[in-house]
Amino acid sequence: MNPTLTRTASDAQALRPARQDELPEPLRRPDHRPGWAWPLLALLLGLAALGQWAWLERGWLIQQPSLHPWLELACNRWPCQLPQRRDLAQIQVLQRRLQRLEDQPQALALHITLVNRADFAQPYPFIRLALYGPANRLAGQRLFSPAEYLPAQAQPSLLQPDRPQSLQLRLYDPNADISGFEFDFL
Repeated sequence: MNPTLTRTASDAQALRPARQDELPEPLRRPDHRPGWAWPLLALLLGLAALGQWAWLERGWLIQQPSLHPWLELACNRWPCQLPQRRDLAQIQVLQRRLQRLEDQPQALALHITLVNRADFAQPYPFIRLALYGPANRLAGQRLFSPAEYLPAQAQPSLLQPDRPQSLQLRLYDPNADISGFEFDFL
């Protein structure tokens, strides 16, 4: 029999867990109740993380229809201003026509009729117009701001829902045979 594997009664006594009242004073665990510091810190860190996410995704959050009333309420309490909601996919083109101007032969005019299909008024878009010549080569392009294409006497600031709006964009002829055009809303 191997002498190192035998146990004595004193060894069994040494391996027995000590009772709380047998421990020396510095090793005794005080009666500890859960404090409020750690849960409060966890809550504050969670709120900070949520705030950072909201700040990074603010553009997306502002465009959410379900959040808009809450954001308006918050801006009524604190000094902030919400940007106008935009959804360019809801702007539909009803008519379009490119023609040379009779009184100015070196100029072209694009006539567009737009309608806002969104359920809210939105700012007029920037319009990028591209003209194409023979072999579908780009002959010229231009970006129009709303101030450039809206009538000066009545510049509405917002495109109202379900109300068609006729626009005219004027530009100089790029001295090429224009075979086509395209435009995008920005």
